[in-house]
Amino acid sequence: MTNDPNWKLPAVPTFLLSSSDFDDHGLLPEWARGSAAGIDWQAAD
Repeated sequence: MTNDPNWKLPAVPTFLLSSSDFDDHGLLPEWARGSAAGIDWQAAD
């Protein structure tokens, strides 16, 4: 038997999260990218 870590989570209503700053399935704007993690976002495209 496997241990399901989500078994205690309550059922919640479905919701939609949207923003005028981001396009659905679009690239994340430069200003919103974390450069402190050392990620090369140019190579990630």
